[in-house]
Amino acid sequence: MQKPKSGYKLVNSLFGKSEEIPEEWEMLHLEKLVESYKNGIYKPEEFYGKGIPNIRMFNIQNGVINKNNVVFLEVTKEEAEDYELIPSDILINRVNSDYLVGKSGIVHDNFGPATFESKNIRVRVNQKICNPEFLNSYFNSKYYFNQILSYIKTAVAQVTINQDDLNRLLIPVPPLEEQQKIISILSNVDNLINSYGKAIETRKRFKTSLMQILLTKGIGHTKLRKIKTYFGKFEEIPEKWEIEPLGKFVQILSGNYFEYNEFSDNGIRVLKIDNVMYGKIDWENQTFLPKQYLESHKELVLQEGDIILALNRPITNNETKVAKITKSDSPSILYQRVGKFQFSDKFIDKDFFYVYLNSPIFKKTLARILIGSDQPYVKTTELLKQALRLPKNPTEQQKIASVLSNVDSKINELESKKISLEKLKKGLMQKLLIGQIRVV
Repeated sequence: MQKPKSGYKLVNSLFGKSEEIPEEWEMLHLEKLVESYKNGIYKPEEFYGKGIPNIRMFNIQNGVINKNNVVFLEVTKEEAEDYELIPSDILINRVNSDYLVGKSGIVHDNFGPATFESKNIRVRVNQKICNPEFLNSYFNSKYYFNQILSYIKTAVAQVTINQDDLNRLLIPVPPLEEQQKIISILSNVDNLINSYGKAIETRKRFKTSLMQILLTKGIGHTKLRKIKTYFGKFEEIPEKWEIEPLGKFVQILSGNYFEYNEFSDNGIRVLKIDNVMYGKIDWENQTFLPKQYLESHKELVLQEGDIILALNRPITNNETKVAKITKSDSPSILYQRVGKFQFSDKFIDKDFFYVYLNSPIFKKTLARILIGSDQPYVKTTELLKQALRLPKNPTEQQKIASVLSNVDSKINELESKKISLEKLKKGLMQKLLIGQIRVV
């Protein structure tokens, strides 16, 4: 029989296994730590657009609730009270694809009146036993997700968890004083991460302003001409620039749908819409097809330098989900509802075009033609009709791309440091939340 090390004890864990935790800690089911659960509110589409914020699963990011792109919902006084969110409430995504199900965020003091959608479940913590910040940290740990993945249920095309699943979760719970110390350590790392985040946002705002100038006024032009834009407005652009539909320069290849039984445990990565982030590819969640698909689906194989756009929900958090394939991203295979730009013989600098796709100008154009509200999508034929303002001189296109590339380099440097800190935090969480590192 396994013998615990000094200061630790063996307790029953997941799947009948034993686990070491500090002697002062308890292994408790989540139901022992919770005062109440509440599934979110569902209302027809006509109730949206006014009222109070209604938190959706997409607003829960990295352990916090992001109020960007929040929707408003008209509710009665009774509904507002029944589905209210108060400081220290935790929201958990209970429905969606397996990369989102189980993700949680905590409500902070400055949040204000709000409700939450039916795809979320509200967890109200018994604060005599457990600090909500500690529990929310646990909900964002690898230890927690290993359990969640064993409980998820598949209904139709959706992955779900319910209250019974959550109640069965086993959680190593330290005394309240040690919980507070753990939170304090993780909070200090968070503060440093946030400081880098603010510096990144400052640089991005500068880049946005610079981009707006370069993509409307160009470099070194003294003669401008007025053009008519949407809704009868007029803007000025350099006299030597041309205005052409996107379709004159590019076409868009949409990816394929593959059946579930076609996927494999390894092989060639499939680039899905979940992998497309803002200016980069995120491979945290990977799906594979057999290697022979490189030959059988050559037209879908992505290579270094390819530019892609999410065709469903292409704008989230006020940013466009467009990215360029790097060496480490290739080869990969294009999945449905992700589009790859294919360039025609008409010259346009690829780097300039990529700058344009990341600009406020393109985002505004894209937002105007999106179809639907809950899962807005872009129709490629409509996108290709949209006007592009383009310097005729290829050298000017390259200069604009180069200036903005230098700004991007500084942003990437800051983001790299932020990512290193986030990895440090994950490592600390893994050890602190199961008692491998003590802070008594």
